[in-house]
Parts: sequence; C-alpha cells; structure tokens
Amino acid sequence: MKRYIAQCVVFFLIIGCKIQDNNILESPPMVITNDATEISLKNVKLNGEVINEGTSGTNDRGFVYSEKNTNPSVSDFRIQSGFGKGEYSILLYNLNEDTKYYVRAYATNSIGTSYGEI
Repeated sequence: MKRYIAQCVVFFLIIGCKIQDNNILESPPMVITNDATEISLKNVKLNGEVINEGTSGTNDRGFVYSEKNTNPSVSDFRIQSGFGKGEYSILLYNLNEDTKYYVRAYATNSIGTSYGEI
C-alpha cells in the first residue's frame, strides 16, 4: 500500500511539474517602443523592436496610436509592420498639426499581444 501511495505522489508531482513548465513556457512576445525619428510638422518615423518572440513566433507586429486614448491598443488605429523578431519602422504621413498622438509598438503571437511603452 505504501508503494502505491508513493507511486501516486510521484505521478502527481510529475504531472504538476509539466503543467507548471508549460505555464512558464507559454508567453506573449516582448516588444519595446524606440524613439520616434524624422519628425516634421506632418510626418514621423516610428521605431520598435520585438526582443523576444515568446512561446511561438510573432505573427503580427506594428504600432498602435490614438489622439484621445492615452493607452492605445489594437482596438485603436493600428499599422502593421510584418512579423518576427527584430527592429521595425513605419513612416506616418499627413498627421494633423498641433495634435498630440499617443503611440506604442505592439507584437502578437498565439498566446497574446504585448505592448511597448507609450
């Protein structure tokens, strides 16, 4: 009987460790928003970088922005810029003068979407 109980305990420890390991491994990408460059009255170059793709490959990346939402997400204006790890940039044209825009980089994989700093 003691042997059976010991086997059950070992079995549940192994199962528990696998579940914990899977939770640790499953993660969204890590993305950073780099400084904007080439800023003029109506144009700007946005720069971002996927520094880690997380559990699965990054299948979407780009920038989100809003004039009103101080915490923009993919529900706001979204500009896609490919997929995968590494640096990426987008040129925005014909912006409104004297308007404040809230911008941040984003990246998505099968686990979820992550955002860089605003």
